[in-house]
Amino acid sequence: MTLRQTRYGSISEDVEHCIFIYKNTEKNIEKIEYYQGWSICSNDKKIMNLNISIIYDAYGKEFTHKLHQIMITYGKKIISTTLSKKIGYLVSLFRVLVLVYPNIKDLQRAMSSEYAFESMLIIYNLCLIDAKIKNYNIGHFHGRWSCMVDMYSLLVNYGIFQEPLTEILRPIYKNCTNKNTTTNVIKNNKQQLLHNKLVTQIPLSYTDSEAKELIFIKIINEIDHIVYCSELLRKKVNEKYDYFIECSNKGTIKVNQNNNLRNPVPIGTLNKNNTFRTYYETPFKHKDIKNYLNFLGISGLSKEKDIIKEEIFYSSYNTLYPLLILLINQHPAITESWLLSWKLYDNKSNVGLFKIGESWYSKSFKKRKGVNHAEQLIKW
Repeated sequence: MTLRQTRYGSISEDVEHCIFIYKNTEKNIEKIEYYQGWSICSNDKKIMNLNISIIYDAYGKEFTHKLHQIMITYGKKIISTTLSKKIGYLVSLFRVLVLVYPNIKDLQRAMSSEYAFESMLIIYNLCLIDAKIKNYNIGHFHGRWSCMVDMYSLLVNYGIFQEPLTEILRPIYKNCTNKNTTTNVIKNNKQQLLHNKLVTQIPLSYTDSEAKELIFIKIINEIDHIVYCSELLRKKVNEKYDYFIECSNKGTIKVNQNNNLRNPVPIGTLNKNNTFRTYYETPFKHKDIKNYLNFLGISGLSKEKDIIKEEIFYSSYNTLYPLLILLINQHPAITESWLLSWKLYDNKSNVGLFKIGESWYSKSFKKRKGVNHAEQLIKW
């Protein structure tokens, strides 16, 4: 091809030939759309770019299209300055998600109702480590994390992710109010000098033996307080469980019907007994139903639905920790290894808690020198 002298504003034969070749060349429409990118419009009619190419690369066209449509709808409700920040939080969340869960199958499992809390906790820890490495302000980081959780909740409300069984963690970071402290010595209200880095504040005038005695008393008091609080929580857990079982016994199970017939068993906030009974038979996750909370009639956000979700009994950190604290308090010989090895069920058989005569026992194993598994029985 040779370059010919042409006038400005005219198209030469060479250019016309190139245009002809381009128009008649088979095009990859999907790749063209990919490089055109994604945009949304704000409430004040400003066009915003949505940088979600990393999401497309990891999770594919269909998932990205759903996300784009959600952001189009959401963008129309807020002004451009706010929308720009929301886009930033969304992209920040997915930058970590694509690293931890690199394909759509892993993402769907991680964001399912059963695993969402654990998965988001992993994301939080990775983001926190990154913030520490980069020496970011940790208070600012936690504010940003809360905004990222808001965007996650938005995707839950629009149905792209399942509703989590447990509320996603939003730690509240409190800045140190004593920023000018450059020593470990402080004064109490009696103007006594105290050492501030020990388990408890000890006056510097105390002898070693006096300090040890005071520390021991403080530790005993702390343990007594923790045990007292755990006992109160245990009673609440038992009351919640008894109420859940009482309602369940009065209810009817709602079964999954693959046909189009209307299910005769009413369920939801107005039919608590049936809801509890159904969940009791199939806890956490239904093998045949994708959106289990919707099947139970408690999907979405409302005061009534939040109440019934709170009343449904299931094991969580809040229910297990008080029981573990009380167990350890009664049996100081229990070690971390014993707890980690303890299993309530093995191949659907109860092996971790059983009755001998009139007494109940827990069995687990803890490592000892020269022995891989040393069995240990704990009497309740």
